[in-house]
Amino acid sequence: MQPRAKTSNEATTERGLKALVWDGIFSQAVGVFTGGTLLTGCALELGASPAFIGLLAAVPFFAQLAHIPAVVLIERVRRRRMICLVATLAARLMLLPLAAVPFIADSDLSLALLLGAFAS
Repeated sequence: MQPRAKTSNEATTERGLKALVWDGIFSQAVGVFTGGTLLTGCALELGASPAFIGLLAAVPFFAQLAHIPAVVLIERVRRRRMICLVATLAARLMLLPLAAVPFIADSDLSLALLLGAFAS
């Protein structure tokens, strides 16, 4: 018996699943580099206060509030893929200023950029 040829939907689904796995891998890597002890250590090295560290730690929880307007936007616009692409691109572009933080001499400016880029 010959193996059944994949239909275009099956091939598209298979390609999408592979892309999803790679997105998950890179997303986890970004999370490691922009969160937790690495981010806290960078902030402490820049002279962050305990209150600033607390604010930095609270950002992911406040970011959950963005789900509310996102649901409304998706329901109104009805272009889920386009919205996801734009939001993901904007989030990835915020990594550029985050990467520039260690190279800024003024610690107040670098801490403000750190918080702003991480919160975006």
